[in-house]
Amino acid sequence: MSERGRQPQVWLLFFYGFGNAATYSIARTIADSTYLSRIGTGRLPEVYLLSAGIVALAALAHSASSKRFGLRGTIGGTLLTFSSVSVLLALSMSRVPDSLAVLTTGYFLAQIRGSLGTIHFATVLNEQFTRQGVKRYVGVIGAGATIAGFSSGCMLGVLSDYWQVENFLYLAAVIDLLTILPFVYLRRFFSNQRSSVTEKHAQVHESGQSVIGWSRKVDRSGSRLVWMLASVVMLCIVAVTLIEFQWKVAAANVWGGDVVGMTKYFGFFYGTLYLITGVLQLTVTAWLLRGSRVLFAVAALPTVLIFGSATAITTASQFSLFIALNICKLGDALRRSLHDHAVQIAYFPLPRNVRRDAISFVSGVVKPFAEAFAAAAVVLLSPWLSAQSFLFLVAVVCLLWLAVTQILWRKTSTTLSGGEDSKAR
Repeated sequence: MSERGRQPQVWLLFFYGFGNAATYSIARTIADSTYLSRIGTGRLPEVYLLSAGIVALAALAHSASSKRFGLRGTIGGTLLTFSSVSVLLALSMSRVPDSLAVLTTGYFLAQIRGSLGTIHFATVLNEQFTRQGVKRYVGVIGAGATIAGFSSGCMLGVLSDYWQVENFLYLAAVIDLLTILPFVYLRRFFSNQRSSVTEKHAQVHESGQSVIGWSRKVDRSGSRLVWMLASVVMLCIVAVTLIEFQWKVAAANVWGGDVVGMTKYFGFFYGTLYLITGVLQLTVTAWLLRGSRVLFAVAALPTVLIFGSATAITTASQFSLFIALNICKLGDALRRSLHDHAVQIAYFPLPRNVRRDAISFVSGVVKPFAEAFAAAAVVLLSPWLSAQSFLFLVAVVCLLWLAVTQILWRKTSTTLSGGEDSKAR
């Protein structure tokens, strides 16, 4: 397809990503600020553990829905559900603002948004473009989410003084409905692949095969590639989950029960995070995702986290620790602008039908399992380990993550640097 012919797809994905990121940013900020300020951190480890299980169940429900209703029907239904639940949560928070059940539900909803949004966007992007197409347009498409995250974060930071915090969920509900529109218009570009891909997808799951089973349909190298990708994603999730937990505990210690102050902090923080992500996408992402430079894109995040964790370990005061944890958390900008895109490109040596199942397996099974593993570690170790000890654990995980990244690169370097896309088609 010509450059001009691709433009509608690019801009529709831009607005689809904008809507997803805006609602996720709003939901996550409200969930974090209301839960931490009104409930505190005492039950946060258990919430992390339960959240991982609920996200895994949501991913399974997504898989079953995709088989029955197709990708378009599933995404449309998910957005409608998110919109409805956001309205109900806003009403519930207004009536019972300190309810553990309500605030925990809001926290879970934000996590589900993040997980399913990642699965949906990655699947649509992989089915709309070839590997070379993704590299060419990733900056423009990714800018939609970046602009949305920055603008919604700053909006929350500025307007939380004038508007009840939970009322922002009504805005998220409206954006959910508007996000359906660009996806509806994308349907013309799906061609006739729905039936063939969906049938293969259903056959794989109905036969009860795991990732090992369906990867055998390709070859052993394909199976190894999937497991290496799963290992990289798992180690990434474990590291960032441990950092996020300590960061939230530190933020709660600083802001206490000030829900407005915490909302302003999280809003501006997430806005800054998206701004840094956008700058990186505009300046270095496309350059680093070419040929042999992909390795640096994957290795940048664990390298930064190692140095950030080492800095935090050596700090003496709680405020210095909080600053160091903020720097580590801002490493998410590398994850969104470089690491995740590089991982998506690493899927392309797989045939299209296997690639789709690999994405679902890694994002919908491996990622929640890694979150559950990290949450279980938090539950078991938080009574015994200090924040510095947790960060030492993060540094060890990141070293292993770097080692696995090197192995993954050796297995994919020929395909990724050669410009060959025959398998992906």
